[in-house]
Amino acid sequence: MVRNWLIDPHKLETKSSSMVIRKTGKAPWNGKDYYVSLGDGIHRNWEDCRRYGFISAGQGRWYSNMLNLLKPGARIFACIPRVGYVGVGIVQEEVVPIKDFQVTINEENVPLLEVDLHIKMDKDVDDPDLCEYVVRVEWIKTVSKHEAIWERGMFENQNSACKLRNQLTIERLTEHFQLEEE
Repeated sequence: MVRNWLIDPHKLETKSSSMVIRKTGKAPWNGKDYYVSLGDGIHRNWEDCRRYGFISAGQGRWYSNMLNLLKPGARIFACIPRVGYVGVGIVQEEVVPIKDFQVTINEENVPLLEVDLHIKMDKDVDDPDLCEYVVRVEWIKTVSKHEAIWERGMFENQNSACKLRNQLTIERLTEHFQLEEE
């Protein structure tokens, strides 16, 4: 039995990948990277997220439910809308309501709501639909809002979290944050 190729198998793989993009409108996902939209304003503060190792979302289930996608070991790229990407980190724990989230200060566990925060985050803490939800993150690299990276063509989305499939964004952020790829 002899194999005759009408199309080079390597070209077929490339073609099939581009066909997936055209057919579904989405590039294949690498299985680890997520985009996180982090509103920095009256409900949360980027500097608090950096300092205490978390990301959060709330003020409605539509916002907070997306954080359920984030599982321990996932890599996240945090983006402040209309500002740019400000950090990359690894998810350490699954999402919890803010009233259940603790941070370690001087080797002691302290509720996040009791630490010195730039923004008071205790609104609607007893309402599971409106309260803030928090995900613990070990930051690999972060920058201030003033050092955020943004280029035309980079991915941005209104969801609090989603799979990051945009190869341009991943490549630029990997380079900018000096990440080593496996």
